[in-house]
Amino acid sequence: DELLIRSGYSAALIAKNNDESAARLENVQELSPSINGYLPKPLMPQYGSMKIGLIYFAQCFAKEMGEYNINVNCVCPGYVHTAMYAENGMAMKDYNPAAFKDAQNTEDIVKKLGEMGSALHRPQRPEDLANATMFLASDAASEITGQVLNVDSGVVFR
Repeated sequence: DELLIRSGYSAALIAKNNDESAARLENVQELSPSINGYLPKPLMPQYGSMKIGLIYFAQCFAKEMGEYNINVNCVCPGYVHTAMYAENGMAMKDYNPAAFKDAQNTEDIVKKLGEMGSALHRPQRPEDLANATMFLASDAASEITGQVLNVDSGVVFR
């Protein structure tokens, strides 16, 4: 959330100072929601609510920053082995032992999540998210703002 505030603050400063070169360098302000904003989970309403709230915030921010030629978009990852899974992933096995019976570690948990719930049957890699982010930061995406790009191997279709 601190990064989110700093990103928004820097975009506002660029706009206020009308610094065209800086606006081109920081044209895309990305937030970090996830597909969990679309997938209700028992015992986790606060997590999904926060994620869907970031999408709403980004869309409002896109409206505000558009006049300054600043694009605001969201990249929603699917299942990527992150610190959250490294710390809490094995708890999923306790919650649903049948689904994760062969999982020996958190990497196995994330792999199984990707296999179970996605059309492409695989989890995401950090570079998958980096590629989506680089696209949104490129000139090829200059007309894309206020949008959500799900990088999730086909878990959520919107």
